[in-house]
Formats: sequence, structure tokens, C-alpha cells
Amino acid sequence: MSASTCYAFLDTNVFLHFLPFHQIDWCAQLHEPSVVLVVCAAVLRELEEKHKESRDRKLRERAQKSLSRLRVIRDKGDISLPDGVELTIQAKEPVIDWTTYDLDKDIPDDRIVASALSHEPTRNRVVIITDDFLLQSKAKDLDLEYYVPPDQLRLPHTKTPHEKKTEEKLRRLQEIEQAVPQLSLAFITNEAHEDHKKFTLRKPLPDQDLDREIDEKRKALEYSAPSVKVRGDLGIAGKFFPNPMQKLFEPSQDEIARYHKELEDYLQKDFRDYLERTRHHAHWQARTIQLEFSMVNGGACTADDIDIFLHFRDGLELAEGSNTPAQSEPPKPPSRPRGPLDMKGLTIAPSISSIASSLSHLTGRHPPEAPQMRGPYIEPGESYTVRYWLRRLKQGMEYELGPLWVTFPSVDSAFGFDIDYALVTPDIPGETTGQLHVIVDTG
Repeated sequence: MSASTCYAFLDTNVFLHFLPFHQIDWCAQLHEPSVVLVVCAAVLRELEEKHKESRDRKLRERAQKSLSRLRVIRDKGDISLPDGVELTIQAKEPVIDWTTYDLDKDIPDDRIVASALSHEPTRNRVVIITDDFLLQSKAKDLDLEYYVPPDQLRLPHTKTPHEKKTEEKLRRLQEIEQAVPQLSLAFITNEAHEDHKKFTLRKPLPDQDLDREIDEKRKALEYSAPSVKVRGDLGIAGKFFPNPMQKLFEPSQDEIARYHKELEDYLQKDFRDYLERTRHHAHWQARTIQLEFSMVNGGACTADDIDIFLHFRDGLELAEGSNTPAQSEPPKPPSRPRGPLDMKGLTIAPSISSIASSLSHLTGRHPPEAPQMRGPYIEPGESYTVRYWLRRLKQGMEYELGPLWVTFPSVDSAFGFDIDYALVTPDIPGETTGQLHVIVDTG
């Protein structure tokens, strides 16, 4: 060999994790015209161990093929090596002062380093080819050159059956861990379900004078006797005459008096009370907001037996539907004056709905279904806690909860606030917590 010959000591990982050694252009990799690949005894022993004992089938096969190729080269020589590349097998263990170099002859990496050190007195370049970080560090500490093969020479990683089995177990475990409900609470808005909602409050219009409204209603309901305009040969066109048939429908003076008395009672009692209740409801409505919630399950499985807790700060008046003032219906005025024929009355055939109602007891009865939702239940105190219960919520579904009404003392004193919530179900460890935000504009 010439003085420019490079001696490259191959580590075991070069045989196991890179392209077959005889297919690599080592002269190009090391920028040398001549390269001698050295396979020392420590590497041969590790290849034998991998071939016989490795649990990785791919590594066993690669070690076996490398050993077979090395045997051919040893016994017959091999012309398949690239130009300028030779290979030598160093079957003998190196003889050095192990203590001087702080090496351990029982460690394969140390024996590879020792084999390279035994060539150092020569003028040739000596390099260790390895992908092992520890071996690289040992070489550096002893001023030995090392070379890491580039990634493009690395063999693609092939998963072993054991790795595939392990990955499958991990995948199934992740599916189980992810197969839990993902619960959240949101406001129902026009656009989507969000964690905030804005309300605008405006003062009600000034109250009208009740007596004036009653007078207007009186004028609308006052009774006036009808007249009939007739034309004919016996009369003058455009003159009013009593209609003979009108006597049968025209109310008596007593009937008219009865109507006026009942009308006045109606206006001063029922209608006045209706106006007062309507005015009160308008004032309540102006300083009240309605909160509508939706329970959402964005997870991968159904949630059962869900307890929902909402906490409201103090300073609010909270109510559910049955405890809110209802919009008053206008009272029915007294019946208008009637003539003799009207008072006779007519018998009207029973309606289809009344017949159906009378036969309802003949229809089959079914036991009531278990409720899907219960609540809201309001627990008052210095602040409010509201509870709902939901029997079941499938994955990817949502359910609208019963609304709540929040009333402020006045429009001017209204303010925004946060609602803390907690969701508890046996299907999720612990509790799911969150916060909703109410924004109030009184401008």
C-alpha cells in the first residue's frame, strides 16, 4: 500500500444500519485514492452475536449477510468492491497498554479504538467509521479521526413485528383515552354557540295616562243604535227610515243599560288592571335579559348522567320560566247589547275537537318516558347556584337547556358578568370547568 492509503476501521453499526459495505464508494466518501477497510475481531464477534441472538429479524439477516460476504472475501477474495477499495480482516485482538490509554479490553468499542491505535505509528491515515456517539467521543479523546456516514447511505428503518405490535397497542390505548366525551357549555346565539353573548338594554317609553287609555277604549266599545238607509218608490232617496226587520235584532233600553253598566265595570276594573300589569311587564322586560344555554358534546363517545352547575355572582335577580311575569292577555269585554232574536240563542252542533276530546279516554295510554333533562333548579343565597341534569348526550350532539332570566334593579344599573360552570359525569374523571361571559350595553 502507498503512503496515501487510508485505513478505515468499520464499526458494527455500519454493517447493520447502512448500505452493504461493498456497495459504498469509500474512496469518494473519505476523499482518498486508496482505502483499506479493516474489520477487527471485536466487530466480528458483535456480528456473530447479532446474527444468533438479536430479537430483531432484520438485524439478524443483515448480520448474517455481512458475515457471509466477509467469509467470501477472506477465503476467495471479492472483486465486487469498488475501485481503490480493499478489505482486510483483523482476527487478532490488538496488543496495547490498555491502562495507558484508559481503555477496557472487555468493551467492544474500546477494542475497536485499540485496533486503530495500533496503526498510528504508520504514516497512513487512520479513521474509524462509526455512527455511535460514544465511540466517536472515545476516538476524539485519543486524537483519533472518526467519520460518520451520511444519512443518504442509511438503510430505511423497517418496523419489526414486535415494533408493529407495540405500536398497535399504543394506538388502541390512545383511542381508548381519546374515546371520552368532551363537554362544554355555550350560549345559543344567532350565529353559533359561543362563550359570550351581548345584550342591549333600553329604557321603556314613558307611561301613558291610564285614564286616557280607558277613555279611548270606552269610545271604541260604546254602543250606538244602527240605522238603515233605504231607497224606493215610497221614499226619498238619501233619507233614513227604520228597518222593519231591525226590530227583531234591536236591543231594548234595559239591555243597552245593562251593557253600559258592565262596560264601565270592565273598564274601571278588568281593563285598568290589564293596563297596570302590561305597564309592569314592560318595565320588567326592559331591565331583564334571557339566557339560553346549549350543552355540547364534541367528544368521541356518549356522556350519561350529566350534572350541570352554574354559579352567578351576587347583585342579580335570577328566575326560571315558571317564576317570570307572563305577558297579560287583554280581558274580554262584556257582550254587546242583543235583540230579542239574539237572546233566543241557537244550538250549535258539537265541534270535531270537542268530540275528539270526549273520546280521549278511549285511546290507549303509554307510560311516560324518562325525562331527558331536569332543571333549572335555582339555589338562592348571597350568590346563585343553578343546577341542571341531563340524562344522556351523544357524541357530536347538543341539547338546549331551560332558559334563565336575569333582572337588574334598573336599566341604568345593569352590568356585565361572568358565569362559572362545572360539568360532572361518570364518563370523565374529575369535573369539566369553564366560564361564560355576559356583556351588557345600556347605551
